Amino acid sequence: MKIMPYIRRTISLTALWSFIILTISSVIIYVQPHGRFTSWSGQEWFGMDRNQWFYIHINVGFLMIAACIIHILLNIKQINLYFRSKFRKINFVSVELVLSLLITAFVVWGTYADIKPITYINDLSWNLRRQIAEKYGRPPYANAEKSSLAIFCQQLGYNLEQAVKALNDEGFKQVDTEKSLLTIARENNSYPQEIYRTIHINSLPESTASPYNNSTNGLESAGRGQGGDGRGMRRRNRGSQQ
Repeated sequence: MKIMPYIRRTISLTALWSFIILTISSVIIYVQPHGRFTSWSGQEWFGMDRNQWFYIHINVGFLMIAACIIHILLNIKQINLYFRSKFRKINFVSVELVLSLLITAFVVWGTYADIKPITYINDLSWNLRRQIAEKYGRPPYANAEKSSLAIFCQQLGYNLEQAVKALNDEGFKQVDTEKSLLTIARENNSYPQEIYRTIHINSLPESTASPYNNSTNGLESAGRGQGGDGRGMRRRNRGSQQ
């Protein structure tokens, strides 16, 4: 039994499945807010957060590259024969070739230079990610999920003892005030946003000294303007390098 036909079909199907997965992961990464939002809210797509989808996108991308390379190597003789027979007929300055190069160059250069209509694609992504982040809630300050429970309550002006009691009443176990919100959440199969919600509902502010107490609803407006989802970061980085 000849095995090469099976290998060729396997490689071709692998490239096809890789393309499908890459398409799905690209769409999810396009609309999903960045990692800190995922860590805070636990918002997932098909049971996986943005970071997991990002690494799937990277790994499957390499798989598709490998499958394409192997596909070319397995068919190198046919490719050589084709180009040898068609070489004289190929017009390297054809209208199709020039147009394809211009379109590709425009997209690459337009992305780098932030020109319209390419910027519409990036703006749509930013707006979608912002809407999702506002719907599911943002952290009240940058890297809030990495703060210990004690620091978190201090920053937001909540009474620490009331916060611990509220979490215990809601079924949270191993509530150590020196542990980060992310650690406590993972130990209880939850997310930092749930801890915040529980504390916010059941604990009274200890003082009004915290700058984060000005928010009328800590679950909706806290954290807005605290960094966003990266829009304009490319421009700032580029300007700082000049």
